[in-house]
Amino acid sequence: VAKTPMAGKSPRPLHRRRVCLFGTSANPPTSDGGHRGVASYLAGCGRYDEVRVIPVYRHMFASKRGNQASYDDRLRMCNLTFSSLENVSVSDFERTAFLLACENISSETEREKLRVGTADLLDRLRESEPDVDFALALGSDTFRDLTANKWRRSLDVIDLVGGRIDVISRASEWTDDAEDQRELREKIRLANHEGRKRRGEANDPADGEGDGDENEEGPARLVQIQSLSSVSSSKVRITADIDELRKMVTGDVADYIASKGLYAFADEEQEEN
Repeated sequence: VAKTPMAGKSPRPLHRRRVCLFGTSANPPTSDGGHRGVASYLAGCGRYDEVRVIPVYRHMFASKRGNQASYDDRLRMCNLTFSSLENVSVSDFERTAFLLACENISSETEREKLRVGTADLLDRLRESEPDVDFALALGSDTFRDLTANKWRRSLDVIDLVGGRIDVISRASEWTDDAEDQRELREKIRLANHEGRKRRGEANDPADGEGDGDENEEGPARLVQIQSLSSVSSSKVRITADIDELRKMVTGDVADYIASKGLYAFADEEQEEN
């Protein structure tokens, strides 16, 4: 006979869902050597129930907004890139959060000044999905910026995900600069150690050793993905050769870029018109 929960108490979830948030400008999203490869690896590593790709709605840095494709174009390219991957989803949550934040702002000038950062998004996500443990996937340079307090509410960002951060490293970075890798591992070790202290958690004895191996055991860890190449969104944006483009993005995205006249294909579309 199945037992019924005690009156006045909700049954505790047997398993808290684990969701890794992969935020990206997606301008555009690259294929298996880049963004798609990262999402595929994280979805299959056994650490997460879902990898959620979240395209940036409005970049925090104004200097990076000028060369961005429209949000709708970038969202569409994300769906084309990631839709075939199991346990990977694409979310427009950042746009939703921004529009909600704008509801009580009547001035267009004030709306232009509005910034919705990662900590703000995490606040909303934790409120709407209380039974989920969120994590972040960040590139190594982005992680360095976060731990150097260059982000708005940097420490809040780290603590809102319980320190769970996968720091993504390309295979080409492993041997190019060994000192750089040691420095990155040390930053991860310190982030784990200091984060546990802030959250009142017991520190792992390995946190004091500094040899890098403990990074795999802490909530923040270095993730080295062998399949990643030197492909980048910036290379895609300057490529007007459709065959070269197909080497860097999925076929559907290459067709979309060409048909919509995005990036280097904008000049070709204007000439045809």
